[in-house]
Amino acid sequence: MPHRRVTGTAVAAAAALLALAIPASSGAQSTTARPFPAPEGGCYTGAGPTAMAPNQVRALYDLTPLWEAGHRGQGKRIAIVDLGQQPDRTEFDTFSHCFGIDTPLHVQVVGDGATPPVGGEASLDVQLPLIAAPELEAVYVFATTPGLHDAQLRALEAALDPANTGGEPIDAVSTSFSLCEPSLIAGTAPSVGPDYVDDMSALLEQAAARGITVFADAADGGSSACAHWPVAESNPQNAVAAAAFPASSPWVVAVGGTQFDVTKQPDGSGEVTTELVWNELSAKSPTDRIAGGGEQSQIFDAPPWQQGVVPGTARGVPDVAALAGTPYYSWSDDASFWDGTSAATPFTAGGWLAVLTALEAHGIANPGFLAPILYDLHATDADTVFRDITVGNNDVWGRVGCCAAGPGYDLASGLGSLRFAGLARALGAQVPPTTTSTTTSTTASTVPAAVPVTPQFTG
Repeated sequence: MPHRRVTGTAVAAAAALLALAIPASSGAQSTTARPFPAPEGGCYTGAGPTAMAPNQVRALYDLTPLWEAGHRGQGKRIAIVDLGQQPDRTEFDTFSHCFGIDTPLHVQVVGDGATPPVGGEASLDVQLPLIAAPELEAVYVFATTPGLHDAQLRALEAALDPANTGGEPIDAVSTSFSLCEPSLIAGTAPSVGPDYVDDMSALLEQAAARGITVFADAADGGSSACAHWPVAESNPQNAVAAAAFPASSPWVVAVGGTQFDVTKQPDGSGEVTTELVWNELSAKSPTDRIAGGGEQSQIFDAPPWQQGVVPGTARGVPDVAALAGTPYYSWSDDASFWDGTSAATPFTAGGWLAVLTALEAHGIANPGFLAPILYDLHATDADTVFRDITVGNNDVWGRVGCCAAGPGYDLASGLGSLRFAGLARALGAQVPPTTTSTTTSTTASTVPAAVPVTPQFTG
C-alpha cells in the first residue's frame, strides 16, 4: 500500500534513471492512441503539472461524458478504511480549494491506543475519489490505531454502520491496506489474530450482500506481494509468487496498476500512446522496482463469475486496473504527484460512484456488488466498457515467471481498465458523448517512461 506524495522538479538524472530501468514489456505496443486536453483548474503555474491533472485523467478513463452530463457523484458517499494514518486536513483543504470542491471530510478513529498520525496514504485516499467524482456528498474516513491490522475489522464494521455515516449507508468503500497471503497462511502476518481472514471475509461478503462494493488495492509488489515495495533486486521474496489480501477476497473489486506512454504538447495537452502494466523503477528508491499486484490466490477459489475466465481454479487478482505509475496523478501544484495502486483504487471507486449518479438520474437503482457485473459485461460489452491491457507484465525482477498481459483477462491487469461512461451506458444510462475538444498542437515533446524528480516525501 504505497503512500507517496512526491514533490520536486525534473532533473538531469533522467538518462541515468532510464538506464537503470528493466523494460516492463516486450513486443509491439498496439493500443489505440488516446488524446487528453490541457490541464484545467488547480493551483498550477508556468508550464503546469508534470503529472496528469484531474481533467486529463477523467478524459483518459471516459469520465468526461459523465462530468459534462452533470453526473459527478452527487448524493453518493464513500468510506475510506485507513491503517495507522489519518488524512492531512490542510492538504485536503488546499486540494479542495484548488479544484473548487465542497465535499465535507469526516474522520473517525477506530481502535485502542494512540491516535494515528497524519500520513500520505490517508491523504491520497481522500483526494483520488474526488478526481473522478468531485461532487460527492461526503467522504468518511475510518482510521485505525497504528500497526494493528485487526483494528481494520472494527474500522470496516464501523464503515458499514449507517450510524457512523450520517444515518445513511455508504455507497462504496475503498481500502489500501494489504497483507501477503503466504504470511497469513503461515501465521506470521503482523498484528492479526488467527481468525482475521475469516472475519474480514465475512464483513466483505456482508458489504457485497448490501450492494456496497469494496475496492481493494492489489498492492505494489507485482506478482510477489510478500516483497516489501519498493522491491530491491536482492530481496529473496521477489521470487515468491503471492497475491495480497483483502484484494484476493472474492467479495471485493481488486484494483491493479497501469502506466502510460505519453507525448505532451507545450500547452500540456497530449496523447497516451500505450497503457501498459505498471512495472517500473521507484521514484522514491530509483534502484528498486514497483509494480501492480496480481497473481492467483492461495486461499480462495475462483468465484462463479471468474470461472472459465481466469486461468486455473483459484481466485484471480486483480479484477481491473487503473493508472498507478508514470506519469502519475497530479496534486494541486506543478510538481507534486500521487502514485501506487492505493491511488488507482480510490480513483476507481470514485468512478463507480459517478456511474451510480448517472444510473440514478435515469431511474436505475444501484445494481449491487460490482464484481460479477464486470465479468458479465466483459462477455457482452467488452469493447465499450473496458480497455484491454495487452502490453507489459508485473514480474518485478523477472523471477516469478508470472504475470504477463495479453488479450482478455490476465493476472497482470485483470479485465483491463474501465471506460466509465461506457459502463454507465451498458447499465442503462443514456450518456451522450463528450463535447470537449482534445485536439492538440502539432509539435510534441515526449514524456519519458519515468518522470525524473528530486524526491521529497510526506507521510
